[in-house]
This record gives sequence, structure tokens and C-alpha cells, in this order.
Amino acid sequence: ERAIAELRLRRMERLAASPFERTLYLDSDVLACARLDGFFAALGESDVAYVSTTTIGKYVRKKTGLDAIFDASAAPPGAAPVAESAYLNAGVLAFRNSTGARRLLAAWRRVFVDEYLPRRVPGEHSMQDQPALWWAARTTPGVALERLPDEYHCKTHTTGATCARPGPLDVADGARGSAGARRHLRDAGGRCVVLHGHGLVDAGSPDGGGADAPQKKKKKKKKKKKPHV
Repeated sequence: ERAIAELRLRRMERLAASPFERTLYLDSDVLACARLDGFFAALGESDVAYVSTTTIGKYVRKKTGLDAIFDASAAPPGAAPVAESAYLNAGVLAFRNSTGARRLLAAWRRVFVDEYLPRRVPGEHSMQDQPALWWAARTTPGVALERLPDEYHCKTHTTGATCARPGPLDVADGARGSAGARRHLRDAGGRCVVLHGHGLVDAGSPDGGGADAPQKKKKKKKKKKKPHV
């Protein structure tokens, strides 16, 4: 877990040190399905454009330790109630090189190091950086946030798709990797800009040939019967 925490910290530091006027960060399990310049168009003059990962229900609050670590029930002055607050997904972020964005990124690291890690209970709370990002966004003033449409974050985890795709999820059907991506895009009407999900990206291309590609069945050779003498 120490290595995971170190990895989270390095990511925060690299994002804060971005030299670009506008930066787009995508996790390694994100698959781009369309042009990505829409992220920056949606960002506009806001400091940070984000996608909301899930509804903050009792399970999420218990798993991530929101209540135990941050006293989530106590809303900071001017903050929205927990159920209405923005639970930012740390795997898909667009931000400008602005004072507000830099303020949020600095607060994210500080909350992770000073509040989340010391109070987190190993084995009870998952090792995530999203709770710290949520709390930083909830308590840092002067940050203009822009929520992106759902098609900018089509989740393919087993908990549900966020692009209004009807029917069961690909992973529930047993389709992973490139085959799952093709099926998801087809069923969602091609609206997804990115797909985000564990086990989504495999070693093959979306045209087949990956780990999930259908395998040709080998024909069993029939043994020749020896003639009776």
C-alpha cells in the first residue's frame, strides 16, 4: 500500500507541474473513442472540468472512509449537501493553468497527505485518491468547476454505465477488452468520447486479435483404426 500511496502522490505532483496552458489527464484504463478536443471546449474559462464518478451513497462513503476521515456529514460553509456534491473522478480531469486549478491541485495533495493517509484504516478503507480530491474540491474556495456530460466518461465497471446505455454492462456479459469496447460503443449509439473501466484495454486492437478475441477451435485429429489381421 505504501507503493500505491507513493504512486498517487507522484501523479498529483506531475499534474501540478504541468507546463501547458490546458492539460487533459486520462487514466491508463481509459480508451479514447472520439476526438478529445471536446474536453477543452467544455472546460472553457473554468478552472477544472471533471466527470462525476458515482452517486455518493452509503457504500461509497463506507468504502472510502468519507464519514470516518472527513466527517462528511458536516458541510463546510456554502458547500452543497453530500448527496449533491461533486465526487470528482481522479482518472479523467481537464484543467487550465490557472490560479484556481493550482489551488485545487495543491489542496488535493495536502488533504491526501495530512488528512486521508493518517486517518485511513488499512483493510477497511480502500487506498484511493478520489476521497481527497472530493474533499479538496468541497472545501477549497475560488475554484470554478465544470461538470462534463456523461458521454465524456462512459464507465464500464460492474456498478453501472454512466452514458445511459441500456441493458446489462459488457463486463456482466463476460465481454472484456476490445470486444467489450466495441459492444459498448454499439449499444450506446457511438456517443461515448472515452470508455473507462477495469479490464477494458487489452493487448490487441479494437479490430480483434486481443486477449478477448474469439479463438479458433482446434480440430481433433481422428485416430486411424488399425486393420484387424
